[in-house]
Amino acid sequence: MTAYAAPYVSTHQTPTRPAPIIVLAVLIALAAGIGVAYSAHAVAHHGSDARAIRRCIEQNGPAQVWRDREDNFFKLCQLPDGRWGAQIIKRAAENASKWIEKTAYVKGNGSWQAVARWLDRMGATPYHGPIP
Repeated sequence: MTAYAAPYVSTHQTPTRPAPIIVLAVLIALAAGIGVAYSAHAVAHHGSDARAIRRCIEQNGPAQVWRDREDNFFKLCQLPDGRWGAQIIKRAAENASKWIEKTAYVKGNGSWQAVARWLDRMGATPYHGPIP
């Protein structure tokens, strides 16, 4: 008669590892300092337009970036409905490497002409440096 031996079952679990592409994306984002801290003002005052502008910039990047005399940056994005939206950002006072959203909205009727007139009144000029 032979003795019965139960099959060996390991109780050791191999730790899961995040996909290398996710790790790489996080490292690049951290190294580049990508990101803007959103303000409550944008959604409180401009609602779904502010959310749509944020989404447009996150997914497509800004179509253009302008800067005014006070060092505010205007990230412009054309929304799916054809209107132009602007996210206005500035450097954080407590940490110059961080960016804070002042607001995000569609100016006037959202036409390029309305946006261009507004940027001109603001004293903004096209910015071609690294995107904040």
